[in-house]
Amino acid sequence: MTIQRAVLSAAVVGATLWFPVAQGGDMLTGDDISAMLTGSTLLGTALGGGDYKEFFAADGTITMTTKDGLYEGQWSVADDRVCVVMVLPPIDDCWSVVVEGDAITLIGQDGRIDYEKTIIARGQDSSD
Repeated sequence: MTIQRAVLSAAVVGATLWFPVAQGGDMLTGDDISAMLTGSTLLGTALGGGDYKEFFAADGTITMTTKDGLYEGQWSVADDRVCVVMVLPPIDDCWSVVVEGDAITLIGQDGRIDYEKTIIARGQDSSD
């Protein structure tokens, strides 16, 4: 194998590892996203290791509860993606949603897995 091929092979492998895609599960449509998230509470883990909960209210309000406090913003569905806008923490983005059982994966526009969360309650607020 020449050096050029070795470098190209390493770049291709690196790209595959750098841009992971969700394995298994179903990519949801906008209607499916709305039906699944409305009234649900999700559990996630922040990069720093602390858990947080998000409640998706029917009126489009999202409430995030962390060990540091309570934060509110807005959520919506557009073009088969869930969109969230919050001042703190600063979020203004949209993601495709893959679901497998109660496991939810949010995939960014670049194809990367941005968040992995778990539904812990459906149809009720358990963000406390």
